[in-house]
Amino acid sequence: MSVHDTIGDFITVIRNAGQAGKVTCSYPHSNLRLGIAQILKSRGFVENCDEESTPAGHKNIQITLKYIDGEHAIRGINRVSTPGRRTYCGYRDIPRVLGGLGISILSTPNGVIDDKAARKKQTRWRNSLQRLVTTLNLFKMSRIGKVPVQIPAGVEVKITDQNVCVKGPNGELNKIFSPLVSISEADNTVVVKPVNNTRAAQANYGTTRSIIANMVDGVTKPFSKDLLIEGVGFRATVKGNKIDLELGYSHPILHDIPEGVTVTVADNVKIHVEGADKQKVGQMAAEIKSFYPVEPYKGKGVRILGEYVRRKEGKKSA
Repeated sequence: MSVHDTIGDFITVIRNAGQAGKVTCSYPHSNLRLGIAQILKSRGFVENCDEESTPAGHKNIQITLKYIDGEHAIRGINRVSTPGRRTYCGYRDIPRVLGGLGISILSTPNGVIDDKAARKKQTRWRNSLQRLVTTLNLFKMSRIGKVPVQIPAGVEVKITDQNVCVKGPNGELNKIFSPLVSISEADNTVVVKPVNNTRAAQANYGTTRSIIANMVDGVTKPFSKDLLIEGVGFRATVKGNKIDLELGYSHPILHDIPEGVTVTVADNVKIHVEGADKQKVGQMAAEIKSFYPVEPYKGKGVRILGEYVRRKEGKKSA
């Protein structure tokens, strides 16, 4: 026997109306559905929700959808608890959707509430709508992106359109960023802002700020990675702008060292990679490791210090 899921249908109506660019959508009234719509309104996911009567005397819920720069404010909406599989949880187990940018909606003895209110009440409730709404509210800025990047003494930052040049005691870094973000310098800080509220601009916003912060850190204190080679006869030497790796193959491996990265070898097996560009340092370390990743039985290979390598037990003789 099939069970009609009215909440699932209600969610689908809102999702499809947003994808189609509709201004409003409506669905038959119930207290549970009205509670969901009111939470969406209070949290800024829809413009408005009203009750309206039909000529036949029935009630409908009319929802006015919200759009930001032509895009629907609700990025995703998921039904967790269904008629065939109820989901329950305590306030400690309520998931944080998208790190707090989304919300969960719960059905409780005191009515329909969102995750924020449930955590305040700290009561164990029936959660028939846990993680019902999984959204990205575009009015909420990136918590990383909105923090200005401090420019320390001895560091010079020059911004030309989307090109950022950072000079410091340990070198100079240049990088061109996406036109979806604006970059400016004010009060000895670098400020990054999205040019609009589109999904692409929000995606580049925090990333751009993090890269600029790494550039400023790199020209003051270089980034570094340490690697260790394990294996009989395995060794490494630096020859000019190349690193020579002997890793048990029939031939040595000569790998180029990129400009701006310094590689040193101690005791033939300890490799130190250092440079102002965090991406280049990490990429160089990853490429060296890729020539002979650590195998799990004897532990032979190249590993980055600090990483966990799962070991396996070998076959035992009878």
